[in-house]
Amino acid sequence: MTCHRQRDRQTITTNPKNVGSSRYFYRVETFSERELEYLQALPNRSKSELARKVALNFIHFFTMTTQLRRLIASLPPRDEETRAKTEELLLNAERGLGEAWHVSVEHKGAPFLDRLRMGDASFWTDEREASDFCFFLGTQFTRTSRMSKAISAIELPAGLDLARLWPVESHLWATDVGAGFTGHRRTTHATILTNDTSTPFITADQPVINLRPQADPISIFYYPVTPTIALHLEIGQPDCQVKTRAVSQFEAERLNHDMYRWSEDQLYGIDGAYLEAVASLPKTEVL
Repeated sequence: MTCHRQRDRQTITTNPKNVGSSRYFYRVETFSERELEYLQALPNRSKSELARKVALNFIHFFTMTTQLRRLIASLPPRDEETRAKTEELLLNAERGLGEAWHVSVEHKGAPFLDRLRMGDASFWTDEREASDFCFFLGTQFTRTSRMSKAISAIELPAGLDLARLWPVESHLWATDVGAGFTGHRRTTHATILTNDTSTPFITADQPVINLRPQADPISIFYYPVTPTIALHLEIGQPDCQVKTRAVSQFEAERLNHDMYRWSEDQLYGIDGAYLEAVASLPKTEVL
């Protein structure tokens, strides 16, 4: 695949494993008492008991190392070697918990991607399959650097920094987004967009985007999966439908520009010159 990095204006052709990654991007912090209070209060915002339980499980899982550090601090001092080994274990857990969770989510989402690449979105009509896909899609929407940057700009009371809290809170948002997709499934058209034009679809480090303004009652989520296949979810339609539609070259260009507008830094495709041409266009902020 080809990747264009907008910050340094470099275009490279490489294995997908070598792009779109950042060292310890999902790392969780050792949280202060004030931060723990904030995180533990988040589930109370959920309207349903199930949503509160899910949120509490996330909070417990991702603050586990902070609680262990407190427990260890309350015990009699150990020798230096034991303390060093304990610290190494806790640090590795803080660095790896988020990554492990995302690996499990992507493992569950992989069969859906295989079907989408074949032009098959029939899982949307199956309630259980669609629910699993919705939560995968919600995670894909919120887990990115773009979303982290946008959310971190929100000001919180003194002693709280969303940049530190987001690696935990993002999972609650992903669950809410997934639940939103699921709740609106019966009034959503799932369309496979096929692209046989000379302008292939591109994607970016924000892989799922909303084509409509947030205030618009009808949301349209766009998820390109190959240069010739994309998923188009139009929420707010009369009934649940699955269909296929070919795009024109003009529409392919417009969708590619929307991906570029939502991107944080990296664009991905099969034509480096085309990616550079897209990145040379004006970029209107969307978040």
